[in-house]
Formats: sequence, C-alpha cells, structure tokens
Amino acid sequence: MNDYSYGYNMYPYTYYGGYMPGYIYPQAIVPQTEDMKILAEQSDEVKAEYQINNLTKQVQTEFVSFQSQLENFGIDRNTAAFLIRFVVTFTINNEAKYSGNIAQKASALYRELRNQHSWVIMMMRNYGIPMPQIPRLLTALIEFVLTRMAGPVRPPESIEQRSIRITNLIREQTTIFAELDRYGVTASIANSMVRAIVLFTLKNSTAGEPPRNIRRRAEEIYRLLEVSNLNIISELQGYSIPNKQMGEIVRTIIIITLRDFYTT
Repeated sequence: MNDYSYGYNMYPYTYYGGYMPGYIYPQAIVPQTEDMKILAEQSDEVKAEYQINNLTKQVQTEFVSFQSQLENFGIDRNTAAFLIRFVVTFTINNEAKYSGNIAQKASALYRELRNQHSWVIMMMRNYGIPMPQIPRLLTALIEFVLTRMAGPVRPPESIEQRSIRITNLIREQTTIFAELDRYGVTASIANSMVRAIVLFTLKNSTAGEPPRNIRRRAEEIYRLLEVSNLNIISELQGYSIPNKQMGEIVRTIIIITLRDFYTT
C-alpha cells in the first residue's frame, strides 16, 4: 500500500484543502481594451450628466430670485431653463482652470463666458436686461453653482445668529468697542448697543440685488434709526460722545452689516 503523505491529492480534478502549491503564480494583468476605455468614458459622462442635472435643479428650486428676475424681463421658463443649464454646464467644465475663492473664480468664469459665448449676453440684452445688470446676474449664478460644487451647504443663519456673528466681527476687526470704552461705555452695554444697531440694519435690509451705493443706503438706515423707538442715538449721546464721532461709529456699524448681508 502506497503512503501518500504531505496532503497528496489522488484526484487532481477535485479540490483538496490540504494541498498547497509551492509557488503561486501572480495574476496576469489584463490589458485595458478599447471597449473598457469606452465604458469608463461613458461612466464619466453619466456622472457629469448627473451633476449637471442635479445642480440645474438646485438653481431652479433654491436660487428662485435669479429665475424671478429673468421672468420679470419676459424670459419664458423654457428659455430660462436652457440658459441656467448652459451656465451650469459651462461652470462645471471650466471651474478647474481657475484658483482663488469662489468670488474670484466666478469673476474669471464670467469673463471667459462673455468672451467665448457672447451670444448669452446678446440674448439677455435682447430681452431688455440692462447691460450693467447682466454681469451681476450671471456672476451670481456662477457663484451659486461653485458654492454647491464645493460641498454641503450649512444651514442658513437666523437673524439672531447673524447679528451675534457680525457684532463679534466688529469687535475683532474695528476700533469701535475701544472708542466706546474711552467714553465710559462698559463692554456689556457696548455689545448690546452694537448688536441692536446690527439687528436694526438686518431687519431693514432686503435680500436680493445689493444697493448700488452702500453708503447712501447706510445713511437711509441711519435716518430710520434716529426716528425709531430704540433710542440708541440718545443713549450714545448720554455718554457725551461728540455728535460727529457718534455718527461715524453708527454709520460704520451699519456699513459693515450691509456688506456682510449682501456678500455672505
């Protein structure tokens, strides 16, 4: 009787767990065929198409003010949808060319769009959209797309959260709190006063197209503040702050708030 030790398999076509070959041949590398390349390219195209569809839908459902402005100039929904999809596709295909923050990339992309696809500008002009307004509209649309491409969007700030953030910004980046301190305004009272002015400004600002002249709008809000029942002006006067300096402090707070409101 033969003694087959070391796990010898008497039936070579049957798997035998005890048998381990002395050398394992590496798996051969399968060359990429033309069909596989086409399949990969099609897969990329499907992903790109999905991204275009998704971002176009987000513009139409979330960036309602843009579409409303187009409709105000008589642009029908189908034409507006075509324009939005074209700009979304253009942004996706070209954003990698540019560096910088979203605003800088949006400006560069608008310039390229204007230079390479001037028919977009002409089409909007033919609907009666004023030329100065076209760059603002298209840049805002490109910024929206870039923002969504950058990742998940944080929940919108409440007016209270925004007022706190802007108040902290004023404390960190200006000398307003130091100036109030020189006139004996305690830190807590100064915080309350500054935040009250910020809140008043936010409540009297409308989202959408920013004012052409921020300083003029700040002056209008300052006048509203003077006649409001907040009494902030009279409270500041109670600390013997000269009228000119007090006006500069309040106007600066309003301007910073307006700039934040229309750019973030």
